[in-house]
Amino acid sequence: MKNTGRDSTGRSKKEIEKEEKRSKQIAATRPGSGKGCCFGLLCKPAPVPELTGMAEQAADILGLSDRDIRRLRFHFDDIDIDGSGEIDYHEFFQFVDEPRSPMTDALFKLIDKTGRGVISWEDFVAVTITYCMYSRSEILKCT
Repeated sequence: MKNTGRDSTGRSKKEIEKEEKRSKQIAATRPGSGKGCCFGLLCKPAPVPELTGMAEQAADILGLSDRDIRRLRFHFDDIDIDGSGEIDYHEFFQFVDEPRSPMTDALFKLIDKTGRGVISWEDFVAVTITYCMYSRSEILKCT
């Protein structure tokens, strides 16, 4: 049998690691974990991730709640497979399930405001908020 780098269910090592990370995050919000569980009745809610710059302005203008910001951070952390606190090129395009191409390179450069090859938490929030303001047809007009 050929070694394809996948387990018996067809999942890659990275997919398995991502599922395990997600399971730990979900478990951390269950009653008794002390991380925002019990709807704030028994435990202290998780702290609200800090926003700065353009991300903070966009969140204020749109009236994002603390819950909205926590949810955005949850998704950011889910994409950040290695837990570095930044999303690199590989992690981002694994998430959007797109192969590398000149168009995807240009898209990543557009999001990566610092040009360091990573997407920061603030960049992620600003881009996500901007993206969500457009309809599918408006976005497809640019392609």
